[in-house]
Amino acid sequence: MPRLLQWHITLRADGRRILGGCVPTLIQWGPTHPTDAMAHSGVSLQAWSLAHPQPAAVAQALDALGVHTPPVQPGTAPTLTATLACPNGLVRLTSPHFTTAL
Repeated sequence: MPRLLQWHITLRADGRRILGGCVPTLIQWGPTHPTDAMAHSGVSLQAWSLAHPQPAAVAQALDALGVHTPPVQPGTAPTLTATLACPNGLVRLTSPHFTTAL
């Protein structure tokens, strides 16, 4: 039988993501977390980085949330890069644009 998932999520009134998506959307899970019933995938985060046209603003917002990151690099658009260790080797994922709205 499927488990019922419940959560509270933070959203701006206009639906836009904060600082182009470089600041996480906060989720508070109910009594069941989605990973409770998931098998181990063998995937782990090895490294990640952020770039943004306003790196100081992103760094300040993440620091206020207690999110510890590598230094936010200056960039022309909000960009997240993650390196994952997978069963078949390393994979690098890059999102060139979270959103066009800053």
